[in-house]
Amino acid sequence: MKKVLLIGSGPIIIGQACEFDYSGVQVCKVFKKNNVKTILLNNNPATVMTDKNICYKTYMEPINLMTALKIIKKNNINYLYPFSGGQTALNLAIEIKKKININILGTDLISIINSESREKFRKIMKDNKIRTSVSYISKNLNKALKLRKKIIKKTKNKEISIRPSYTLGGLGGSLVRNKYDFIKNYKKCILLSGNNEVIIEESLYGFKEIELEILNDKNNNFIVVCSIENIDPVGIHTGDSLCISPIQTLTDKDFQKLRKSSKKVVNLLNIKKTGSNLQYAINPKNGFYYLIELNPRLSRSSALASKATGYPIAMISAYISLNKNICKIKNKIIKNFTSFYEPTIDYNVIKKPFFSNEKFSCNNIILNSQMKSVGESMSISRILERSIQLSISSDDDYGFLNEVFERKNLFKKIYFPNTNRILNIYELIKQGVKIELINKITKIDIFFIKKIYNIVKYENEFKKKKSKINLRVIRFFKKYGFSDKKIIKITGIKYKKLFFLKKKYNLFPSFLRIDSCSGEYDIKNNYFYSEFDCKNELINNEKTTLILGSGPNKIGQGIEFDYCCVHSLNFLKKNNISSSVINNNPETVSTDYNISDKLFFLPVDFENLLDVYYKANVNGIIIQYCGQVSNYLLNMLKTFNIKVFGTKLNNVLAAEDRKLFLNKTKGLDIIKPENNIVKKSLDFVRLHNNKFPLLVRPSFVLGGKDMKIINNQLHLNSYYKKFIITRSINYPITVDRYLKNNIEIDVDGVSNLKETIIFPLMQQIEKTGIHSGDSSSFFPALLNNKVVNRITKISKKISNVFEIIGSFNIQYSYNPLNNKLYLIELNPRASRSVPFLSKATNIDITYYSMQSIIFKKIKIFKKIKNIFYFFKDPVFCFEKYSESFFNLGPEMKSTGETISYSRNLKECINKNFLFNYKRFLFFDKIFIVGKKDVYLFLKLRKKKIRFFFLKNFKKKKFIFNNFLNTLVLNEKKIIKNNNIFLIKLKYLNIPILSDYNKIYFFLLYKKKKYYNINSINYINDKK
Repeated sequence: MKKVLLIGSGPIIIGQACEFDYSGVQVCKVFKKNNVKTILLNNNPATVMTDKNICYKTYMEPINLMTALKIIKKNNINYLYPFSGGQTALNLAIEIKKKININILGTDLISIINSESREKFRKIMKDNKIRTSVSYISKNLNKALKLRKKIIKKTKNKEISIRPSYTLGGLGGSLVRNKYDFIKNYKKCILLSGNNEVIIEESLYGFKEIELEILNDKNNNFIVVCSIENIDPVGIHTGDSLCISPIQTLTDKDFQKLRKSSKKVVNLLNIKKTGSNLQYAINPKNGFYYLIELNPRLSRSSALASKATGYPIAMISAYISLNKNICKIKNKIIKNFTSFYEPTIDYNVIKKPFFSNEKFSCNNIILNSQMKSVGESMSISRILERSIQLSISSDDDYGFLNEVFERKNLFKKIYFPNTNRILNIYELIKQGVKIELINKITKIDIFFIKKIYNIVKYENEFKKKKSKINLRVIRFFKKYGFSDKKIIKITGIKYKKLFFLKKKYNLFPSFLRIDSCSGEYDIKNNYFYSEFDCKNELINNEKTTLILGSGPNKIGQGIEFDYCCVHSLNFLKKNNISSSVINNNPETVSTDYNISDKLFFLPVDFENLLDVYYKANVNGIIIQYCGQVSNYLLNMLKTFNIKVFGTKLNNVLAAEDRKLFLNKTKGLDIIKPENNIVKKSLDFVRLHNNKFPLLVRPSFVLGGKDMKIINNQLHLNSYYKKFIITRSINYPITVDRYLKNNIEIDVDGVSNLKETIIFPLMQQIEKTGIHSGDSSSFFPALLNNKVVNRITKISKKISNVFEIIGSFNIQYSYNPLNNKLYLIELNPRASRSVPFLSKATNIDITYYSMQSIIFKKIKIFKKIKNIFYFFKDPVFCFEKYSESFFNLGPEMKSTGETISYSRNLKECINKNFLFNYKRFLFFDKIFIVGKKDVYLFLKLRKKKIRFFFLKNFKKKKFIFNNFLNTLVLNEKKIIKNNNIFLIKLKYLNIPILSDYNKIYFFLLYKKKKYYNINSINYINDKK
C-alpha cells in the first residue's frame, strides 16, 4: 500500500488562500477511495482538510523541512504529493528531494525545477521557439543595471518588470520606468528573494492576459478544462483582476494556437499526471502571444475553473497522479461519459476580487504585479451585462453606485489601476467620456467597456421610464442584472411594493444547471445559477433546509465559517434532510458539487435569498454559519416573516444592537465596562468629560469594523469627523472605558433552551483591546477553577436570557489583580474559534449546534480530558500593503492562523514562534525593544545573530551573559541616523501600546514598510 505525504498550504495568506483547502479535500477523498494511506502535513486549524476523518493521519505541525523529514522517517513514507498545497508545498518538496531520495506522486522533480527555475524555463522555451519576454536573472545591483540597459536596447521600451525569485502572490514585484525607481525596487527585491535572485524582464504591460487550466495524464492525454481571460491587462496580478470565462475577445483560430502551444509546452517540460496552469500575454496590435509562466500544480484558478465548468479538476488530477488513464475515469456529472472531454459552457462566468484596504488604512491602493486581494466572488449569467452587475452587487447589493466624482480625479484613478477601477469607468461613461479614450488609458479591451456602456445606457432609459413602471419594464431591467435595491434607488418605490409586483407577475428568476455540456445532454446536476426569461430547470420534489454561506473571503469573515457551513451540510446529509446552500465563493469546500443537495451560486444578499426561498420549496433557513453576513439581513428577514431555524430573530437583533444588549443583560450578576450609548451625532460631543482611553464599538459590525481605541480628545474629534459625520448613525454605538490591563477570555457554547454546553475556555495572549482574531490565544485557559466555574455559570445565564438555540460565543475581560470579570459582547452564532476548538478538543462543535437547531436536543459528551496545550497564532500580510500602518487594535487585520500543540505551554509557544516562522533562524540582526523580549530569543543565541538594545534597557548584565554578539544603542541616535541603521534590519519588534516617543515609532514604521521587516506585536506577553 502506498503511503503519501500530502503537503498542505498552511495558514491563509494573500496569494495562497482557501482554494488549496478545496483542492486538498478532493485529493484526500480520491486517495482514501483508492486505498492510499495519506499522511497530511498542514498547520491550518480552520480548514476542512485538517479534520480527523479526511486523511489516514494528520500532523498539524509547522510546514518546514525539519518537520517533514521527521514525519517521513516515522511513518516510512515512500511518496510526496505537493500539487494541492500551492507554492509552499512545491518549494518544500524541492527541499525534501535535495535531502532524501523519495518519489513524487505525479510530475517528477526535474519537470518541477525546469518549470519553477526562470532561467531553465526560458532556455527550454527559447530553444523550442516558444516566444517569451526578454528576461535575465541578477544577483547584484551592478549586473542588474547592465541588464536593464541591454533590455531597453533590445526592446526599445524603458518600462522594466522587476521581481524577486521564489516569492508568493507576486510579492515585491513592480513595474519601473526610470533608473532611480529601478535601483530602489531592486534593493527591495534582493531582500525579499528566497535565493538572492532578482528577475529583470521586458515589460508586457497593456497586453491581454489569458490563463489555461489543463490536465495531462501519463499517456499524454491532454485537455484544456477552462480558459480564462483577464479583463485587466498584463501588469495587474491575475488574483487582483476581474476575470471572465470563457474567453470573449479571441477568435477560435487564436484560441487553438494557445491550446496547441500549451500542449507543446507541457510535453517539452514533461509535465504529466497532474493539473497545470499556463499564463499567456497577447499583443493586441499584432496578435503575437508570449508565454508568461507555467505552474506545474493546481493553481488558485483551479478552484474557479472547477466551479465555472462543473469539472472537478483537483479530483481528476489526483486520479491521474495514481497512474489512472483519464480516458477511463468516470465522469461524475455527465453519466456514461469519461473525464476525457473538454467542458463547454453556454453562460458567462465573472470572478471579482475582494480587497480589505480599509483594514490597512489604505484607500487609494494602486494595483500591480503584487497580489493584494483577500478573496473573490463568482457570478454567472448568459447575458454578460448581468454577470458584470451581479459581480458588482456581490460587494454592495446596490450594484453600480450613483455617486458623482470629478472627471479629473476619475481619469487619474483609471490611469493608475485601483480596486474600484470598474466603478470609475462606469462613472466616466455616465459623464459622457468616449469609450475609445477609456480603452486607450486603461488598455482594457473595448469589448468589455462597451458592456459597461450598455449598463449606463439601460440605466438612463430606466430613469426616463421610472414613472411608468410595469411588468415589461421591470422584466427587461431584471434581465440585465439591475438589483432590487438599484431599482428602488432609481424609482423611489418601496421594497414591499416592488416585491408585491414581482410576486403578482411572477418576476422571480428561473434556475439553470451548470452542466459542463451547454445543455447537449439531460443532466440531473444539483448546481444552479439564476436567469430571467428562461425555462426553469429546478425540480422541487421535497422541502429543503437552506443554509446561508459566508460569501467571499474578507478579513474577519474567512474560511472558518465555511468550515462550519460544510459540517452543518454533512449533518443534514447524515440525517436524510434535504439541504441547500447559497454562496458565491468559488474557493470553498461548501461550493463543491457533492456537498449539498442543491447549490445556488448567487450573491449572499436578501434579494437572492428571497428568490431561492420562494422558488426552491425552502422550509426554513439557518443563518448561524455565515459569520456576520446575516447582520445585514436581520431586519428584512423579520419584515418578510422568513422562517429562521435556531435563535429567534428578536433575540439575535438584541444581541447585535449595543443598546438592546446592555438593557437585556442588566438583571445579570455581571459588571460591564463603564459606557455611554451614542445614537446621535450630538451624543459624541458630550463625551469630552470622559477619562481616556476609550473603546468605541458600533453595532452590527464585521471583524471589528470601525472599532477604535481613543487615547485623547484629538483622537476622539478625528473619529467623530471620519466615522460619524461622513456616515449616518443607524444603530447605537457603545463608548466604553478601555480596560487597559485585562485578559480577554473567549467562550463558545451550544444551547437548546433546556440544556447548555460550555466548551473549554480560550485565553488571549494580548491584552483586551486587540481583536480576538489578531491575538494569539491558547486552550485550556490558565485560570483557577473558581473563575472558570463563574464564567461557565454566567455564560449559561446569558444563553438563557437570549433564548439561544444553536451556537453562541461570549467575550469576557478579566482582571486577575482585583478578580473583576467584565462582559464585553455576545455573538449569537458560530464564531471563528469553532474550527480551532473542534480540532483541539476532538469534538465536532457544529454537530452539537445542528442537533439543537434541528432536533432541539443535545447529545451529552464525556468530560474533556486534555493533556495538551493548543496554541493559535494569527498570520498577517502587512508586506502586501506598503502604505499601511502596522499596529494592532480592536479592528481585525489578520488573514489566517496556525495551530501548534504540546504538553508544555512554553514549548507550544516556542514551537509556533521559532519554527513556524522558520525565516527567523536565518536573520542576521534582531532589534529588541521590550524589556522582556530577550527571554524568547535564548534559543537563538548560539546562532550568528546580532542583537540590538536601547541604551536605557534594563537587565544589561543578563544580556551580556547570554547574548555574545550585542550592541547597545542610543535612542536619540536611532532617530537621527535611522536610514543607516534600519536599512540593515530584517526583524523588528514593536510593542502595541508602546510608551516610546511617537516620532521614534513612526521612523521605525516608515523603514519597516520598505524592507519587509517582520513585526511581532505580542512578544512582550509571551514570556
